[in-house]
Amino acid sequence: MEKGQTNWGNAVKSYSRVGLVILTAVSILLVQSSAAIAASSRSSVFDTIRGGQAGILKRVVVSYLGLLAAYPDLRSSTHGEQERAIALTKMDMSISSMLFLFDPLNDLRSLKEFAALGSYYLGSHSAEIYGCLARRKGRALEPFLEQILHQSSTDCLDEFGEKANTKPGEVLICRTKEEENRGSRDLIEQINRGVGCSDQELLE
Repeated sequence: MEKGQTNWGNAVKSYSRVGLVILTAVSILLVQSSAAIAASSRSSVFDTIRGGQAGILKRVVVSYLGLLAAYPDLRSSTHGEQERAIALTKMDMSISSMLFLFDPLNDLRSLKEFAALGSYYLGSHSAEIYGCLARRKGRALEPFLEQILHQSSTDCLDEFGEKANTKPGEVLICRTKEEENRGSRDLIEQINRGVGCSDQELLE
């Protein structure tokens, strides 16, 4: 079997394993919720659950992006157009689906986790969803976007390392610090102008 075919097979297997991450994430969330209920008051329980859920959702999104980086053949022209298109579409839909779940999560921890995703290349469609959700969160998100402007590194570079986007042929995962700052400033400016995002816009 050729090396390219082996890599493609490994990529497909890994993509299947990522699906298990979602099921595992749900199980972890249930365990965290039970522990929180036993140890906290009603109001703090809900904040703990929501914050924990946001962290899990972010981890799933980052796992999908890491898979693309680990198997650049998913974007390679060496494989059939149909197979590659199907794989990328499913992954983009998976990232988008995770982002949609951030919509009702507006506690402080969830807002921080959501803002950190601005340092990743999410894909064109998912990036539009991210921007829309950020505008919906409005001024509550603004302090976390401001924090990003004062940070020397990014969440993505901390996750994957400074050399994440420097190896020839690899899929870009991390936005540069300059790109992240520019994106954060743009969102702050839009929020201050009162630019929102309707349900219809979010679903388009």
